[in-house]
Amino acid sequence: MHVRSTGFLDSTRFCDAGSKAIADAAAEAAGGAITDRDKAVALFRWVQDEIKYAILHDWTHTATETLRMGRGSCSNKANLLCAMLRAQNIPAGFGVLVVNGKEYFGQGWFPALREMCDETSRHFFGVVHLGGKWLRCDPSDDGALSAGASHINRPSTRVHFDGTSHADMLFDPAHVLSSSWPVPDIDRFLARKTTKPREDFAYMNSYVEFVRLHGARYAGPRELEEAFHAWRRGTIAGAGARGGQRAG
Repeated sequence: MHVRSTGFLDSTRFCDAGSKAIADAAAEAAGGAITDRDKAVALFRWVQDEIKYAILHDWTHTATETLRMGRGSCSNKANLLCAMLRAQNIPAGFGVLVVNGKEYFGQGWFPALREMCDETSRHFFGVVHLGGKWLRCDPSDDGALSAGASHINRPSTRVHFDGTSHADMLFDPAHVLSSSWPVPDIDRFLARKTTKPREDFAYMNSYVEFVRLHGARYAGPRELEEAFHAWRRGTIAGAGARGGQRAG
């Protein structure tokens, strides 16, 4: 495969690698790195930790929009990483996993959350061409989220990418139904909109944020679930009280 003539350096509708915002961010994140490998590692780490993982109701965002938002789904983060790599003239693409949507998040995903998920879903990750080979690199979970969840949830284990070997999230192989990589773009997936209730995404994201902030305090999934529900009740009650004060 001639990676420099097969779309792996192209700017697309969603992977807008040619935008000035992406070029500037990539140059800054790469810092003083000289080699493609060092640049790729620096960009991976930047996207991994500077862009918070979120389960978005609307993921139809360009790489530039994800950059400005500072958060994104697995697809949004992979798309931003790909755009930044291409802006540095490093061939990059995507991997697509078809997964068991109710199970692949791991045991930290309690039953009420699983009910909100589809039986099958897709997970996206980055792929970069270095040293004559394609390497998988998944920047989905930011460092704070991994720190809050990895002791309970194996898929949340911190992903380390050194530019020489694959860096995958530790999903249970039984939950991965198929895998395709490298693919040059995921625009057709990013263009699709969900019909699932916005409230489901708000609930899932509040859990993700709770785990990011407080998950390290709890020893197991049951304790974490109970603490989340108590925290959420308090958050909702507090918001209601503040609203009442403003109304008065």
